[in-house]
Amino acid sequence: MQKTVSLSLFFLLCISLGAQTPIGVKHTKVSVDTSFSVDKVYNKITGEKVSPEMFQKLLAINPKLILEPVIDKKGEIIKYLYDPQNLKIRVYKPGKTSLVEGFSFPDYNLKTVDGKTMDFNDLKGKMVILRFEMEADSFRFKKHEIAGMDQKINETNRNTEIEAIIIFNANKDEINRGFDLENSNFKLIPNGGNILRQLNVNRFPYTVVLNKEGVVMAVFKYSDEMNILELLNKA
Repeated sequence: MQKTVSLSLFFLLCISLGAQTPIGVKHTKVSVDTSFSVDKVYNKITGEKVSPEMFQKLLAINPKLILEPVIDKKGEIIKYLYDPQNLKIRVYKPGKTSLVEGFSFPDYNLKTVDGKTMDFNDLKGKMVILRFEMEADSFRFKKHEIAGMDQKINETNRNTEIEAIIIFNANKDEINRGFDLENSNFKLIPNGGNILRQLNVNRFPYTVVLNKEGVVMAVFKYSDEMNILELLNKA
């Protein structure tokens, strides 16, 4: 049994489809999870799979049942968990992002827009500049920020010690239309919505720097605050 559902950035599962909302500094953007299936729903306490009949009963209790997605290394949702101890209708309040200083970044294995595999575990030994973007079509308004970071990276003359990455909640075609900087240091990763949900990133753009052990060492709301050479020397 398979249903099309609307899944917000805050793990809110609604059976009725929602419309896309304008993007702001902080927001919830509704996306459509067309791969949702009752076969992926599990009881969080017992670990048992939920039958289609039981799932319908759960929806009768709460049509806006909140499910917690479990995401694998490739950023794909492999299952959804529901908490049987809390089935009441409630308003979801987004928590703080996981991406704070001292947080060990997950070992994702993702593909760039040009089809190359990027394993974050292999990036250890380098400082990683990691930026999160919601849309790519609006990137032209922030192009100068990436160009500025590229210039700072090049000025260090230590490019081989730095990996620069942008994770978009946008598909490959949208990124290819919106990102037209030539010779940029940044690798571009599409379809990162599940990763944004898992890390609870709800402000865009959002930039973090990982040290050479893959641990968040700095967080920036504004990229012009970054002294890349100083960070590299501390990494």
